[in-house]
Amino acid sequence: MYSEHDNATGTAHPIPWHKDRLIGPKPPLKLRDIWAIQLQMTKSGL
Repeated sequence: MYSEHDNATGTAHPIPWHKDRLIGPKPPLKLRDIWAIQLQMTKSGL
């Protein structure tokens, strides 16, 4: 999962997969998403 990148000194360093990505807990579901899930469950009979 690492890629190589040459820097100014010529040595290779692995670049982590989550570079430039936000990490941490997911945001809570929006009311619109909750209603969509509920509708799908109702339609499927759960």
